[in-house]
Amino acid sequence: MDNDHKLIIARRIKELRLDKKITQKELAKQTGLSVSSIIGYENGLREPNSKAMAALERFFCVSGDYLRGEIDQVTFHKNSDTIDNGLNNLTNLFLDFRDSFGHTSQDKQILSLNVLEESLDFVLSKIIHTESNLTFSIEGVKLLLSCYLNLNDTGRTELLKRASELTQISSYTDTH
Repeated sequence: MDNDHKLIIARRIKELRLDKKITQKELAKQTGLSVSSIIGYENGLREPNSKAMAALERFFCVSGDYLRGEIDQVTFHKNSDTIDNGLNNLTNLFLDFRDSFGHTSQDKQILSLNVLEESLDFVLSKIIHTESNLTFSIEGVKLLLSCYLNLNDTGRTELLKRASELTQISSYTDTH
């Protein structure tokens, strides 16, 4: 990491710590990092390793992008508001799901749980826990899901077959 990046990280850590009105010693205690490490980070003498970065990100509720200076403060706060609103909407959807869940058949309950579990597993494994930069539109995903759900069993089988065939053509996949 070059000096400019070290200085950006140093400034961000110090700003975040001062915003919380805590000392370097308190930050060290809260994050499990040493006081000398915190001092080194804030003075741009050391760069946090991945474990230290993760601890600082968790403690300050910021992303590594923000700590590294890859996004500015205005963008970070705008994105944070978007994320907070999205999490609130998701929480409300889960509450609606819970309220509606008991008023449907066990077959639909099982299907709903399976779809929800697999969807969350997919998001975790393919989006959150991956280093690749996936780009797709949510509208496209919703349209694809809507088309799939509007088909009968034969149509769904055919759609999946065609989708599988497309993944065999390198010009239609992200892995070429």
